[in-house]
Amino acid sequence: MGLALQDDLVGETIIRPVRDAMIRHVSDAVIWQVSDAIIWQVSDAVTPVRSGFLALCEQCACALPEGARFCPTCGAPQGAHVEVAGLEERRVVTVLFADVVGFTTMAEHRDPEQVKRLVDAAFELLVRDVESYGGVVDKLLGDGIVALFGAPIAHEDDADRAVRAGLTMQHTLHTFRDEHPADDLRMRIGINTGEVLVGTLAGTDYTAMGDVVNIAARLQSAAPADGVLVGADTKALCSPALRFESVDPVQLRGRAGVTEAWQVLAVERSRPRRRWASDVPFVGRTAERAILDAMLRTVRSGRGAIVAVSGEAGIGKSRLISEAVNTLLAERPETLLLEGACAPYGETNLWWPVAASVLEQLGLDRLGEGPDLRERIVARLTPFDELAPGTPQFGRFVEFVLHLLGQPSALDALGPIALRDAIVAGMVGGIRRRAERGPVVIWVDDVQWAAPALLDLLESLARQLAGLPVLIATTFRPDAETTDGWPPPADPAMSLHLSLEPLPDADAAELVREVAGRELPASMVTAISARSGGNPLFLIELTRLTADDASATDEMPGSLRALIAAQLDQLSPAQREIIDNAAIIGNEGRAGALRRFAEHLGQTYDPAAFRSLAELGLLVRDHRGWRFRSDVVREVAYQTLTKQVRAQRHAGVANYLAEYEPTSVDRRAHHMASAAEIQSELGPIDGVPTDASSLAVEWLDQAARQWQRQGAARRGLEVVERAIRLAPRWGSPSRSLSLLQVELLVDLRMHREARAALAELIPQAELAADHVVAAESTRLLGQIEQMEGELPAARRELTKAVEAFRHLGDDQRLADALRARGFAEMFGGSLAEAERFLREAETIFQRVDDPRGRAWVQQNLAWVSFLSGDHEVSERRLRAAIEAFDAIGDRGGRSWSLGVLAYVYHFARRNDDALELAAQALDDAKQWSDAWGASMMRNLQASVLLWRGQIVEANELAERALAGFRKIDDRFGQIQALGVLNRTAVALGRFADADRTVEEVMVLSGKFGELAYPGIAAAGTAMHLGHGHEALLRAGEAVGRLDTTGANVDEGRVIGAFGQILTGDAEAALATLLEVSVEQSPFALAARATASAMLGDHDQARSDADRVDSMGEVSYWDRTIAAAAGYASSATSAEREVRRVRLIDAVSGIDDVMLTAYVERVLGRQAVRSVPGGVGDGPARSVDLAGWGEVARRLGAPAEIA
Repeated sequence: MGLALQDDLVGETIIRPVRDAMIRHVSDAVIWQVSDAIIWQVSDAVTPVRSGFLALCEQCACALPEGARFCPTCGAPQGAHVEVAGLEERRVVTVLFADVVGFTTMAEHRDPEQVKRLVDAAFELLVRDVESYGGVVDKLLGDGIVALFGAPIAHEDDADRAVRAGLTMQHTLHTFRDEHPADDLRMRIGINTGEVLVGTLAGTDYTAMGDVVNIAARLQSAAPADGVLVGADTKALCSPALRFESVDPVQLRGRAGVTEAWQVLAVERSRPRRRWASDVPFVGRTAERAILDAMLRTVRSGRGAIVAVSGEAGIGKSRLISEAVNTLLAERPETLLLEGACAPYGETNLWWPVAASVLEQLGLDRLGEGPDLRERIVARLTPFDELAPGTPQFGRFVEFVLHLLGQPSALDALGPIALRDAIVAGMVGGIRRRAERGPVVIWVDDVQWAAPALLDLLESLARQLAGLPVLIATTFRPDAETTDGWPPPADPAMSLHLSLEPLPDADAAELVREVAGRELPASMVTAISARSGGNPLFLIELTRLTADDASATDEMPGSLRALIAAQLDQLSPAQREIIDNAAIIGNEGRAGALRRFAEHLGQTYDPAAFRSLAELGLLVRDHRGWRFRSDVVREVAYQTLTKQVRAQRHAGVANYLAEYEPTSVDRRAHHMASAAEIQSELGPIDGVPTDASSLAVEWLDQAARQWQRQGAARRGLEVVERAIRLAPRWGSPSRSLSLLQVELLVDLRMHREARAALAELIPQAELAADHVVAAESTRLLGQIEQMEGELPAARRELTKAVEAFRHLGDDQRLADALRARGFAEMFGGSLAEAERFLREAETIFQRVDDPRGRAWVQQNLAWVSFLSGDHEVSERRLRAAIEAFDAIGDRGGRSWSLGVLAYVYHFARRNDDALELAAQALDDAKQWSDAWGASMMRNLQASVLLWRGQIVEANELAERALAGFRKIDDRFGQIQALGVLNRTAVALGRFADADRTVEEVMVLSGKFGELAYPGIAAAGTAMHLGHGHEALLRAGEAVGRLDTTGANVDEGRVIGAFGQILTGDAEAALATLLEVSVEQSPFALAARATASAMLGDHDQARSDADRVDSMGEVSYWDRTIAAAAGYASSATSAEREVRRVRLIDAVSGIDDVMLTAYVERVLGRQAVRSVPGGVGDGPARSVDLAGWGEVARRLGAPAEIA
């Protein structure tokens, strides 16, 4: 700190706190410390100067917010209208259990009145200690005290308060023993934290019920005399200022196992330890940081400033100031930093937030207490020659230090006004001398809890030191009257107020990733960001919880719950009613719904209270209605309600929705199910229908089917499984729900789970002679077999289902079975048979007037057309299907149809359109958690990128698609993704990978009947590698399969033609191409151009190459192969140069090792390339072109040039 500051502090600055400085111009005041802050009692003629407060607490005389049910300071109920006995809530509280040691023995040897007077005298002091920390005495048990911290009013630091109260009680009792030496009165204290039910029991007063109380009592029994023992949950919520010592695990009477416990040692009075995680990088706040940095630059230049950063708890106020101050300290190491924080309770020294740091700078902060304290202070200050030991100046300074440490001193005689003025003058003088040598930062957190005199001091420092590099930095929460208008204009010093808002989504996501220290799934990042409402502290705590345990996404750290509960307890009754009702309704809703729901419950709805909740940042209002800004606020509000109240209000919402919003099936089902679940646990509840379970099952069934129609199978599965848990174990409703469960499992490709469910359902259906459920189960089993590539088994099961429904005369279900039977034929079966089954299904759907069924048939028929190569008909059918799905609101069918249409566009070379539709379908798939649909769209995107020569990007997308298919064990999808990866592996020179993926494709394809795609993929890979004979053989097999199923065979024949080219038989290739529609296929034109060039038909080669070049949407491979043939067939030198440039342009920027090497060989260069893929690929090596080398050699002998 420096001797200049010490000298100016002498006689002026360090004092014993004077409580009546809290009141200005108020006479006849009786001042005392009761709880969170210094409060007062005044005569009837005098009113404390605190705007916004209309009354005083009947118990402690603290000022009350308007409409308060309880005093926010002492927790006492307010007003005769408050029926405490009728209030029941679930709360996380910290229970303090204190008991007199040896009371029974003492009572045996003393008169009862003497014992009572002794205990009363001690307990009066101990109760005052409890209340001074915001606790409420629950019971006085003769020789014991039970106190609650967190009920009926919560504070964010109730565990801390309880522990500090316990230490203070032991100190009080120590003093009491000194005053009553004949009475060796000692206590044991146990403290525990957890959830309890607070309310009344059998007509008793307000109390807490739960195992938490029992554990606190047992911890008390295990505590040493004069000691305080706490449980693990309490310790976890305490601040670093509290010191603990681990003790041996405690065996609590009547409980199995042991319980961890800690003995409380002391409270450290030192500079505050900031609550943020120092290992987390600072994220966001770019604009605010820039403003603060600009202010600091001005301070460094010699002008003083006062800065306030405000925002809700956890928003990052202190962290923002820390970042700026650390920058200043790094640039100007001589800067003096004085840090402090205001406390809401227990601090009797109103100057301590500044004075503590002054003491620390002087080395006087850890002297403790004791009769020799004065001597130790003298010894510590003697080395400072400037203080002149033995002089009056030195003596005054010692007295000031004693006052600062809360000890009696000669300065107690100073009056409040003179004392305050002396402090301000002394501080100003001391800081001035220090600031003349370098910058000074005075940083005080949480000034919403500051005494007005402390704020006056900070303002005076700013004003009077305006011409020096002094920064006054403060933080506060904008929910206290104390800080209205803070910081004040402090001319000539600069004044700045920064109000922090929640982090935007991008910054929140970045912070989540930084805290996790690894890449989390995007869905998890989004969920954490949404749940936190952009509050950095919430983000950090929730991320750590989730990163440590991915299953803990719905859990909440106790510190967050305490923080939010404290916020909610500051609300007025009208505000709290709205918050509680909103918590029941959900995370969001319409404004009118809150009003009508309140009226439905017989409450008075207050629009002003609703608006004020938005101003407080608890709710967000927009044109759609309202939503909780943070999901955790809603969770805490909901958890506070008793289960009975939750059930009653859920039932009320369900009834309200049934009357006013009958189309809100899912929400209505959720609320009635919530009521039914609680009723099944607690028994009958007034206000909840006795048939709530039956209603919930009925509505959940409707909701699940609605989700299924929208393509949200995962959400539908959650809903139907909830219905199954509520439904009777046996009976028709249960079988119907189980059947729906299987359908949704099949939609999600969860085949193992679907088979297990069917294994239970089919015997039940057979035993009950439920032929419909039995046949439907057979249909679903057939669909599973089809998806897993077991075509014969699929045909067998689906045919059985068709026959069963024909026999039953159930046209609706018969049509469904026929459609499934036709769909199975599309994948390795006969397309003609597929169309036959689909047409019959379409006729029945028409007859039973099922537009959804007809739309799905159109979609399936579009697949048939697509596989047959008729893209125009396929598009027309898909457009009709999409229109039909739109008309009936089937989002799932629409999304699937868009996905198929995207594939049609890709094969029709409309790749921009394909990518646009794929992006839409992918978004839908992500929204509805459709892993299969998402993987199919990623694979399509990969195929388009491959087509365009973006090899690396295509490979990454195909890998993601393959991983998605493998996760759901979908073999057909795996074959699709591996087909793309075959090509990227060849292009990137990863030939071993290409061989491996071809093998995997062929193994997977073994069960798909006549499915030709695996053969096409394997033949194409062989073609790209230059293995002509293998390409020719596999293409022939694929063409045979395609011909059997009735699918288009052109691609297989063109691959076969290239196989013939690679084996040197160009004439055979041309003969093969006669069976293909060459003119519309750039792939076929490239093959014909190459074969023609090899045979010397240069005119044909040039014509085909030019046609490919003019076609626009052409794959990079087709364009390059055709360009090479055109170059080799050039008629003149000028044309040859033009075609050479065209050929080089075609392959430029393409990471295709084989194709680049082939072009270089055609151009007469050495075909040498390093395999791409990153560091460590090794030196460049010669590429084995196989058959492509011979083709290049033959094309390299150019035509005779004129």
